[in-house]
Amino acid sequence: MKKLKGPDFIIIGTQKGGTNSLYNYLIQHPKVAPASGKEIHYFDFNFDKKLDWYQSQFADVAPDIITGEGSPYYLYHPLVARRVCDLYPEVKLIVLLRNPAERAISHYYWEVRIGCENLSLAEAIAAESTRLAGETEKILNDGTYYSFNHQH
Repeated sequence: MKKLKGPDFIIIGTQKGGTNSLYNYLIQHPKVAPASGKEIHYFDFNFDKKLDWYQSQFADVAPDIITGEGSPYYLYHPLVARRVCDLYPEVKLIVLLRNPAERAISHYYWEVRIGCENLSLAEAIAAESTRLAGETEKILNDGTYYSFNHQH
């Protein structure tokens, strides 16, 4: 069976968990070819695009070269696991995790810095369940639905 053009590995993991660093370390290896960018987001935000579009994000490589991408939100999006498994059942998933409290605090300060959060840390934590209410169901009901809150 011919190998479907695309990733040999996908880095999934939490935001603020080291996915950028790991991807950049991996693509320095001579046997690893980078994708067009680290975060392609095909299986979450761009799944409405044709598979050809996704495959075009990866260079044609020799059989001894591997390639991959890293989109942290793949870890959380409720439809990604099935989509990846259906198209690339042999892909290797690299999962990065971080202490959840440290990750949340780091992410909070990043959101403040880029202007997406104006609540105090305590208020933002208290608002989390309200912000996320119904988002998973909306994504499951409409695979093209984009949820900023679910992603963050």
